[in-house]
Amino acid sequence: MLGCKWGNSDNGCGTVFKLAPDGTETVLYRFTGKNGTGANPSAGLIRDKAGNLYGTTLRGGDPMATDLGGGIVFKLAPDGTETVLYSVGGGLAAGLLKGSGQLYGTALGGNEAWNCYKNHGCGTVFKVTK
Repeated sequence: MLGCKWGNSDNGCGTVFKLAPDGTETVLYRFTGKNGTGANPSAGLIRDKAGNLYGTTLRGGDPMATDLGGGIVFKLAPDGTETVLYSVGGGLAAGLLKGSGQLYGTALGGNEAWNCYKNHGCGTVFKVTK
């Protein structure tokens, strides 16, 4: 992750992987930070009944939010297709909670991230509805 420069990397911006009981690693998705698709995942994943994985990234979302872009909430289908569900102004350094068909999370900033960072604080609790 340290080599990732937002919007300018083909890999090195984090991965989603599966680790088999025998230690075999399979990469399911590589983040590039390009086109608002996320970079630097920093929390665990949750899974639904259909096998989709849901998670967050610290950066690589809305490039207007901060100099490195805000974070995203993503869905990763079993075939490896990523869908950005939500792009937030601040970084998403924590995982998600699932409840009643909705996802809940927290962000370091908000949609007014520039003002928050300037004032050393702020944060957002959010809900994403399917």
